[in-house]
Amino acid sequence: MLQEVQRVESSLSGDTHLIEEADLNNKSHEKRVLIVSNNPLSYTENNGKTILSYFANWDAVDVMQVYFRPEMPDAVCGASANTTVGMTFFQLTDRQVLGKKSGNIFTLNVKDVQQELSAISKSHQPQSVSRLYRANIRNRAWIKLLREIPWKCYSFRKKNQQLFEAIKAFDPDLLFFCAGDALFSFDIVKDIINTIPMALVLYITDDYILPYQDTGLISSYRRSLIRKNMLEVADSADMIFTIGKKMKQTYESSYGIVSESLVNMSEDHYSVTPYPDQTSDTIWQLVYAGGLHYDRDLVLGRLIRAIESVHKRVGRTCFHLNIYSSALIDKQRIQALDSSVSTFCGHVKASKMEEVFRSSDVLVFVESGDLKAIRSTALSLSTKVPEYMSYNRAILTIGSMASYSVEYLRPYSLYAEDRADAIEAQLLQIVETPQLLQQLASQAYSQFKRDHAPEQVKQAFRNVILDVKRKRS
Repeated sequence: MLQEVQRVESSLSGDTHLIEEADLNNKSHEKRVLIVSNNPLSYTENNGKTILSYFANWDAVDVMQVYFRPEMPDAVCGASANTTVGMTFFQLTDRQVLGKKSGNIFTLNVKDVQQELSAISKSHQPQSVSRLYRANIRNRAWIKLLREIPWKCYSFRKKNQQLFEAIKAFDPDLLFFCAGDALFSFDIVKDIINTIPMALVLYITDDYILPYQDTGLISSYRRSLIRKNMLEVADSADMIFTIGKKMKQTYESSYGIVSESLVNMSEDHYSVTPYPDQTSDTIWQLVYAGGLHYDRDLVLGRLIRAIESVHKRVGRTCFHLNIYSSALIDKQRIQALDSSVSTFCGHVKASKMEEVFRSSDVLVFVESGDLKAIRSTALSLSTKVPEYMSYNRAILTIGSMASYSVEYLRPYSLYAEDRADAIEAQLLQIVETPQLLQQLASQAYSQFKRDHAPEQVKQAFRNVILDVKRKRS
């Protein structure tokens, strides 16, 4: 992927003089924002998609991004993205740090991204065992702690003077930090802020800091380090956003972190597709789209068994489950999701998924009831929540109420605890009372319009960002 970055830099070399000659200090933009996050901007992946949703199509700001993953951005935003100058990115990866190399600075505009997406084909087939092994190893607490050592020994400022020069040329009003569990990212943010005065906005999307007593010494120690850094950055931040009301309330009561609740949003995908009248051959189409980590594949397995049980009980085929995911799990676990009542469909393009959602009868949302999985989802609101609600389709929610996403969805969906018998009961309710589907779909869509419609969420976010005052030296 390093070669990919260099190739993009090379392809843009013809426009370098435009970058040098452009008036980078043009004050026609109300705000200049430096984003620091683990993931690059993206239309599909992780926090890159969430961050993009807040800054896309906002002419009043210009944007630059610093990120730490090996992949290329597949999206751009900010005023410069629509010019020949392009949006500026800085990428620094584990491999570069291990080799004591400098990070890469490159620019992309809208046209460049379109060309890249056309040129690069991505495989979404089940991954090989060796790659799975590496991915699973990387997620272990002791490996994550070891990962921090080369970053701690890396002379970030000395190796990346060109970044600091680029930031000074960009002249940001504020740094928007999407904080994760990488300790080195906190050090980098503090280094930038201490060198170049600007306001700091902290955005927390997942809980990495609440202490748990039975997670093991290494995991507990690592969380304590993240907590120390998070609280230090929060103390110096000019504004803090948390992902939802539950995190906002928990962090304020536990740590005195005063924040604004920034809910996930989605485009409005309202579907007028009517629900089918029940006949002796009606087969309701259930759709799950999303990750299979945190044991979500095991929950889907229980749903599959519940469907099979219902079919035996009523004496006919009533449901079929289609599972869409580009998850990094082994082939055996994926094959377990293929059955006579379910199909593992892999990954499809976003435009195709819209068609799938619109033609579905029930969208399936799951979270495992396993204690470890619950801890990972207790305070977070999944991006799938507003997305599902936006389609005016019924939702089947399976999981523990200890998960904030499950708690949030329960009033607007068919709800079952993470047990086969509870899931079966909800499926039977669909068979016995099919008119309930449209009623629940309407309730979920109404809640989407109240709290997650992009116009109001973006406007509230942008008003806060524009109100953040720039710090001067």
